[in-house]
Amino acid sequence: EPTKVQPVVKVEPTKVEPEAKVDPPGSPEDQFRAKAKHYIELGMQAYKGENYKLAIGYFKKAQEADPTNIQATRYLKQAQEKAAQ
Repeated sequence: EPTKVQPVVKVEPTKVEPEAKVDPPGSPEDQFRAKAKHYIELGMQAYKGENYKLAIGYFKKAQEADPTNIQATRYLKQAQEKAAQ
């Protein structure tokens, strides 16, 4: 008896929308971001007071708290440039 061939059924992949990543208040990620923001504010005060070495220290702490914080990286570079002048 001949073998029956099953028809090929095309299945479209289901599109999965990425969920918006929102950290709950008080989550570790939220705390890291808050800590980075605090250090950036302190760094900006030091920078405006022309205390660039202190500002560098605060911006480095902000980077350590939240390595994804672009502001911390940008401000650190500016403070380092000013300190080198």
